[in-house]
Amino acid sequence: MLGIRLSISDIAVIGIWGLPIVIGLSATLLLNRILNLPARLGILMAIGTSICGASAIVASSATIEATDEEVTYAIANITIFGIAATLFYPYLANVIFAGDIIHTGLFIGTSIHETAQVAAAGLIFDQSFDVSSSPTAADVAIIAKLVRNIMIVIVIPTMAFVYMRRTVQIRGSSTVKAPRILDLIPMFIFGFLLMSIIRSLGDTHLTNNGLALGIWTPTGKDPLLKSKIYPDTY
Repeated sequence: MLGIRLSISDIAVIGIWGLPIVIGLSATLLLNRILNLPARLGILMAIGTSICGASAIVASSATIEATDEEVTYAIANITIFGIAATLFYPYLANVIFAGDIIHTGLFIGTSIHETAQVAAAGLIFDQSFDVSSSPTAADVAIIAKLVRNIMIVIVIPTMAFVYMRRTVQIRGSSTVKAPRILDLIPMFIFGFLLMSIIRSLGDTHLTNNGLALGIWTPTGKDPLLKSKIYPDTY
C-alpha cells in the first residue's frame, strides 16, 4: 500500500540510488575471508546484508547446501543488528544529514537489512522530526530497499552458479539445483508497483481534468490523494 504514495517517475529517480549498496556484497565476502569464517556462512551473511535480510538468506540457503546452524547464525545476526539499526539510525541520520529527507531516506533504505525494519525506521524519522514533505524519508527508504530486493533475482542464481562450480571442482559432482526465478521474487514488489501505477494514473488525471482517476477532487483531506501537484491543499 505504500506504493500509492509515489508515482512511477518517483520510483525511477529515487530507486537508481539504491543500486550501489549491492557493492556491499563483495565487501562482506572479503570481510568473511579476513575473519576466516566458513564460506557458506559468509555467503549467507553477504546476501542477507546486501539484499533483503532473512528472506534472502532462506532463499539462498538451499542453493549452497547451507546447514541449519549456518542459516540460524546468519538470520540471528541480521535480526539483532537490524533491530538496533531500526531504533538508532533515524536519529543518527538526522545528525549526519542535518534533516535532509532524500539523503536520510537513502541512508535508511540502503543500510538496514529487512524491508519491515526499513519502513519502521523511515516512519520513526518522519514522526520524530515532523516530516510532512513529499516524498517523505519513509517513501525514499522503501524505494531504495525495494531496488535492493529486486537484485535478489540476479544475486542468488549467480551465487548458486558460483557455488556449484566450486563444488564440482572439489567433489567432482554436485546435487545442488539452481533456483527458479519466480521462487526468488518477493511478491509484494509487484503489489507496490501496481499501487504506484494507480497513483501515476491519478496524478495524470488530476493534471488533465482535476479529478484523480476521474472520481476524486484534490480538495479533500484523504491521505491517499495527497499530491505534489496540489501541495497547498494539504
